[in-house]
Amino acid sequence: MENLRAKLAEERRKRAEYRKKHRKQREERERAVLHREATNINGTLVNIMWKKKDARSCSLDMTVIMVVYVPTTSASFVFEISEGEMRYFAEREAVKTGGRVSYGEVMEVANLVKLKTRLKCRVVKRPDKKPYPTFKYSRKVQSERGVIMMSRGFNIAHMAVDRKKNVLVAMKGSLYIATAYRSTEAITFLAYDPKSSKNLRASVTTNMLAVWIRKEETSKIKRANNAKRQKVADAVKILGLYKIGVKYPEEEIYECIDAIQAWLEVRRKDGVSVVPLRKVEKKEAEKGDKRQKMKKLTSRQIQLAAITDGGEGDDDDEDEEVMMSTAMVLKQEARSLEGSEVDLLSMGAAVADDVIGGENPQEAEEVVEEGPEERVEVPSDCEMPLADILGNTEEETFLDQEPFLLRPGNEAELVLFLLKNLNVFIGTKKGSKIQYSKRHVLMFPHDIQGVVRELSAEKLQGLWRMRQARKYIKELLISRFEKR
Repeated sequence: MENLRAKLAEERRKRAEYRKKHRKQREERERAVLHREATNINGTLVNIMWKKKDARSCSLDMTVIMVVYVPTTSASFVFEISEGEMRYFAEREAVKTGGRVSYGEVMEVANLVKLKTRLKCRVVKRPDKKPYPTFKYSRKVQSERGVIMMSRGFNIAHMAVDRKKNVLVAMKGSLYIATAYRSTEAITFLAYDPKSSKNLRASVTTNMLAVWIRKEETSKIKRANNAKRQKVADAVKILGLYKIGVKYPEEEIYECIDAIQAWLEVRRKDGVSVVPLRKVEKKEAEKGDKRQKMKKLTSRQIQLAAITDGGEGDDDDEDEEVMMSTAMVLKQEARSLEGSEVDLLSMGAAVADDVIGGENPQEAEEVVEEGPEERVEVPSDCEMPLADILGNTEEETFLDQEPFLLRPGNEAELVLFLLKNLNVFIGTKKGSKIQYSKRHVLMFPHDIQGVVRELSAEKLQGLWRMRQARKYIKELLISRFEKR
């Protein structure tokens, strides 16, 4: 029994010594810790701890160790920041006051927190596993907020101001290393120039980006609709010429009919009234009056009216023109007189006899033997006026869904679209010589529009000053000289 008690006492003593030892070690570690903070780096929640490399209280070493712990993967990333970098952050703020920094100012929490702005997070996607975030500490200043969408080399076009014409001109671009950052309120691009080691920056807000992309999508839809409208207008024109006798291949006529009917079907599906009812009733009434008048005329009267409209003359050319115009009129009238007793062949032969006068019987026989042509029957809806077929030209275009580039999962296409629209302003151009400015500017299209407006304003100001100078010189000459 005594041996058991002695063993339990020995175990309790060992556990107490173990706890005392680890408590001392923990206190030493805690003595070295400067600050702890839970934050979000590029969309990943992490716990960051800053501690001194030399934990002794008498040490003045300013080297700091930053430990980044990721709770989702239980991984830790350790970075050592040298004394020079720590002094750089503190002295950059002390420049305003004009004094040197002390040990306490370097180790302030406000100075330590600035180190996290240089952390970069890259999420590694692994098949059949959770994404694994990795962190890197950048020796360069990284002041952009948000998640890195893409980092790649891209050839960005250059632009310069032509001082002779006072306009922006496009020039050959160069290779940049572009990095895109996406935050809650904007998308920012940083372009690194390998030749000059300069970083260029351009940003576009999410609201402006949405308006811009929707405008691009709407303009595409409008261009496609305008092309369709032009095709329908050409089809109506061809059917109009075919109706008065101009010959076209049957395939082309059927294509025109299909194009018009497809356009009308789309308008009917959209719930648009294709033709106003009053116009239809008026058109049908005019057709009925015309048929009644033609039924009352005899074939001889129709022939004489056609000959009178065609004109009279002694030349053979004039006779041929009269005959052709008369034959076309007869064909049109014969189609409108369906069910009447007028015979197209007899009418053509009689008119040919009257016009030619028996001088060339071969041509008369050819006219008689020609007979009626087999024509394509044009539907009634394809014979409507062009304005009724096309409808209102000022109809608004609406997007039935979110544009493709703004949908989730299309971030890569969005970044490429923005990269293609980036330009770098490099300076001014005078003839073949380029005067490079000290500061290049990375610009989006809305920034370019602002430059164009400024150049237009400069043009107007130059014209106004020129006009004022001419007026002043004119007044000066009038005041000093007189006409004799």
